[in-house]
Amino acid sequence: MDAYELSLSQGIGAIARGELTSEQWTRALLARIGALDPRVEAFAWLDPNAALALAAAADAAAALRGAPIAAKDIIDTRDVPTRMGSPAYGDNVPARSATVVERLERAGAFVLGKTVTTELAFYTPGKTRNPWNSAHTPGGSSMGSAASVACGMVAGALGTQTNGYRMAAPASLQQAVSWIDRNVVPGTTVLAPVREGKWIEGLSGRPALFSSAVRYSFRPDEWRRSLAADTLLRSGGALVNEYFFVRLTDEVANAAVPRGMAIGVNHGGEYLDLLQIASGGTRLLDASGNLETLATLPNLDGASRSATGDGLAASVTSTWSGERQGAPVTFREIVSLQGDASTLVVRASATTTGPIGFELELHPAQLPLTHISVTGNAAELTFAVAGSSEPQLRVLLSGAFATLAALPDGGLQVRSSGGPIRLLITDLSGAGSPTNGVQFLEPAELVAAYDVGAVLLVRDPAFEGRRIRLEALGFRLARTFGPYAVLVSR
Repeated sequence: MDAYELSLSQGIGAIARGELTSEQWTRALLARIGALDPRVEAFAWLDPNAALALAAAADAAAALRGAPIAAKDIIDTRDVPTRMGSPAYGDNVPARSATVVERLERAGAFVLGKTVTTELAFYTPGKTRNPWNSAHTPGGSSMGSAASVACGMVAGALGTQTNGYRMAAPASLQQAVSWIDRNVVPGTTVLAPVREGKWIEGLSGRPALFSSAVRYSFRPDEWRRSLAADTLLRSGGALVNEYFFVRLTDEVANAAVPRGMAIGVNHGGEYLDLLQIASGGTRLLDASGNLETLATLPNLDGASRSATGDGLAASVTSTWSGERQGAPVTFREIVSLQGDASTLVVRASATTTGPIGFELELHPAQLPLTHISVTGNAAELTFAVAGSSEPQLRVLLSGAFATLAALPDGGLQVRSSGGPIRLLITDLSGAGSPTNGVQFLEPAELVAAYDVGAVLLVRDPAFEGRRIRLEALGFRLARTFGPYAVLVSR
């Protein structure tokens, strides 16, 4: 066994038995780093000569016997740069080491190098790649520490853990991943929530498809994978460009033609669901002049859905139908996006033997509304601060018999007393210049494109709906492990 292959306890034991020195161990690790780190990029700072000097001076009789340790670059190290993955700390050289480093040094270890972190250990990723698949991230903020240990560049490394990524049942997760490795075709992808997805990639090297809150900070491929995971786990299809991520949703998980819509807007790199069109608020109105409810959208059957797109523009057309008062009733909705446009277009119409009236409601979703101004058939909406600014939308309504009004509890009511309407929703707080085009994400096509062989779900309140939706895509429940359920393709 080469020295770089030794675990921390094995290396310490070998030094205790006189079979290895700290300097020999360090040289083996530095050689491994030299061979792999140009590809993995796990280290933010490394001085091989300084590391060898510390190894030569190490106390072989101390508890840790000169073990070389890597430290995440948010952990202070005396006279060594601690840049925290941020240009704001580019010149930061602490005068004192963090307590954890001091204790390790008193026990006989030393810091060989500093490993890459996400900026300030939060969302913006660092440069490190997964050592088993360089197209993927190795996970969250301790990416450099995780990758360096995983591929034998160090035997131990310091990382940190924010509460948001703590596993509720890590032993159950490891059992689930082991079962997947034994029973699912090697190399196929696992669809999972973001926390578990990062751990799956680290535990098995198998690709994971997961949705992460901040998308623009990621490499383009990871941005697309994140959208794909979000579509599969939370919708029946989605329309996306640089500005909007519009998910088609329904209270019935496996509805063939989803009746609702969640309108996500790119705000500072993160898609936030700002508005939703709930199916229960869409009503078809009697054409008698009394405008009484003739039908609600949940009472109609999904008749058809079709999507078109050419990379420059994309749209999805949904149709629902039924029979009321002895006559056929149809409601049609067309949602469209241009690749370079910050405006979402929604067209809707209702007919029986002729045009009839209808109304639909736009309600705030993820963030509360702080201000709404309606002038005629135009409205401007301001939402609570997200990040450093307030998301803002403009809504314009056109149609010969169309009216727009504020709802008492927030949001907007769109009404037509007869005839089609055209609704324009514009993002005023704007993403950057478009680079990723526009497309409709069809769940069945995403399963095939990403070769999804298994799904790992948390058995939380959303589990049942997600299970039903995934079963409609050809998956079946195979095993449960504590709070986790594993579904596999039939």
